Amino acid sequence: MQSAANSLVGEYDFQKSYNLNPGKQITNFQRSIYTGAEKKTHLTTSSNSSSLAP
Repeated sequence: MQSAANSLVGEYDFQKSYNLNPGKQITNFQRSIYTGAEKKTHLTTSSNSSSLAP
């Protein structure tokens, strides 16, 4: 997983994504990802699905 996260590091051009909303006056479409990290979480499950309701 860490190697997959590291492969995302770099500069990207999101101009095509921003063309979907022409109302915004964005001129810089370059975005940079400086680090990639794997974060482990502990998920629990419950047999009572109603406990997941808000």
